[in-house]
Amino acid sequence: MKILKYEASEERRVLSAMILSDRVLARIAPKWESKGLFLSPWANLLGTLSVRFHKKHNSAPGKAIEGLFMAWAANKTDESVISLAENFLTSLDSDPSTINPDYVIDLAGVYFSSVKKKKLSEALETYLLAGEQDKADELIRDYRKLELGTGSGVDLL
Repeated sequence: MKILKYEASEERRVLSAMILSDRVLARIAPKWESKGLFLSPWANLLGTLSVRFHKKHNSAPGKAIEGLFMAWAANKTDESVISLAENFLTSLDSDPSTINPDYVIDLAGVYFSSVKKKKLSEALETYLLAGEQDKADELIRDYRKLELGTGSGVDLL
């Protein structure tokens, strides 16, 4: 149970920075996947809204995330996602000066890589239990490591 709380804390920290920090969102947005990179559906929703905002306005949404979310939620019925996202937004500290962008970018890289591996593992297990070896092989072949941290893509040697 401790691990889940730790991961939830990482998820909230990274998502908060995506919403509030232009620099953090600028690093994450190009790597964002259509289904999201978080473990939680509500976090993927807010992450996707933030990435879309960034693509249009070249900045983090900040307080505008509330309006984006309300517009999305207006015609949706997934009460669990809506409730969890509302709770998160209510507790969001709107002061971007409390964010250390380099630290959060590194944290996001580690966290998102972990989530991708967990999702890969679950999908592999499903295919293997169903005897679908070809699909399992395809997942392994198509897996791409996520590089996001401040030192990613730089070989100093």
